[in-house]
Amino acid sequence: MGKNRNVRIDGAVEIGERCYIGARSVICSRVIADAIVIGANTIVSKSLNNWGFMLIKHYVIYLLMLMNLSKN
Repeated sequence: MGKNRNVRIDGAVEIGERCYIGARSVICSRVIADAIVIGANTIVSKSLNNWGFMLIKHYVIYLLMLMNLSKN
C-alpha cells in the first residue's frame, strides 16, 4: 500500500454509435455516448454522456461556422 504501487482497474468501456476516436487516444472512462468525437492524443478520464455532447456539439458547429466565414 505504498505510494509507488501501481493500481490497475479493469472494466468494460461502452462506446455509442457514430463515434469518432482519434489515433493514440486513451479512454479511461466507462461510457462514451452516441455521436461523440474524441480528437487524436486525447485522454478521456470521465464518462461522456449526451449532456456533455450537446456542449461540445455547439462549440464545434460554432468553430466550423467561423472557419467557413473566414474562407469567404
